[in-house]
Amino acid sequence: MKLQLRKSLLLLTGLILICQSPAFSEEKFQSVTSISYGAYQTTDGDNTLNGTQLAVSYMSHFTKQWSYFIRLSNGSASGTHSENGESYDLKSTNSTLTGGIRWSYDFDINSDNDADLSPFIGTGLSVQRYEYDFEYPNSEVGKTSGTGYGPFASLGIKIAISSNIVIIPGYHYEQITIKTEDEEDRAFTSSGTSLAFVARF
Repeated sequence: MKLQLRKSLLLLTGLILICQSPAFSEEKFQSVTSISYGAYQTTDGDNTLNGTQLAVSYMSHFTKQWSYFIRLSNGSASGTHSENGESYDLKSTNSTLTGGIRWSYDFDINSDNDADLSPFIGTGLSVQRYEYDFEYPNSEVGKTSGTGYGPFASLGIKIAISSNIVIIPGYHYEQITIKTEDEEDRAFTSSGTSLAFVARF
């Protein structure tokens, strides 16, 4: 798994370097840093946990419609598992680094702004540091921590409410393969909605 993780990180690094090369930099396009906060949900198929996630994202265009992004997020969630009349508390925390590419399209509704509405869709790879506390009888996960990775997808819309203020409602989905307490591979899916804020001066 460590070898596969290294290969994935090298692929992600290579993608970013290619996007920054002169071949992709004939024109100067906008770069944006945003902070988002929103609802977060993670599930392993048997249990669903709900919580919140905070993320910082950097996005830079290499064409008018295509860009690459880097996203650093931290989330936590909790839930319960019921079994034989007993209830057990479940917890999860994670820190995730994501990188990938994004496609967007600009709709110029008001000529005073460069782009008033910009729907987008993105895909990439996530590397996640996780901790799960799923201790209950016959749990297939148990209490575990480590580093996993998997695919990431997102969609949303950038809305310029003025020349200086932009809001970005969005949705993201990812699937991370973790190691359980018994060293078995298990896929966790995570998703959430968020609202990002950008101030331009």
